[in-house]
Amino acid sequence: MKGKRPEEKRRYVRIDLATKVNFRIKGKDKKETSLVPASAISNNISVEGICFRSEQQLPPGTKLELQVVLPSEKEPLILSGKVKWSHPTQGTGEDKGKFDVGVQLYIFGNSDENRYLRYVSERMMERLSQYLHL
Repeated sequence: MKGKRPEEKRRYVRIDLATKVNFRIKGKDKKETSLVPASAISNNISVEGICFRSEQQLPPGTKLELQVVLPSEKEPLILSGKVKWSHPTQGTGEDKGKFDVGVQLYIFGNSDENRYLRYVSERMMERLSQYLHL
């Protein structure tokens, strides 16, 4: 069927978050790594990944270095990940011709892992408390 998305394989809840994401494609060595970062806006985040909207299509397996600006943090998080999927947006207007990109995170810089996981877990608790009326 045209337009049918693959079966859902998510293990963690997604938290809606529209924030700035800068990314660079990582090559096998420093010479192959892009020097100029591209900008995107995130759609959502989870414990293991991030989804963002990009002007460029990124093939699955592409390794990225990301800078993610979280609303509660002064400094951006430095993260690394691998593109798991990428597909054209279903939108019109500004979103026409863009791509939604899903990235599995696997390397965090220094204390960024703790900052990222703390942010995601706090948002998950807020969301859960709405359902449980806490």
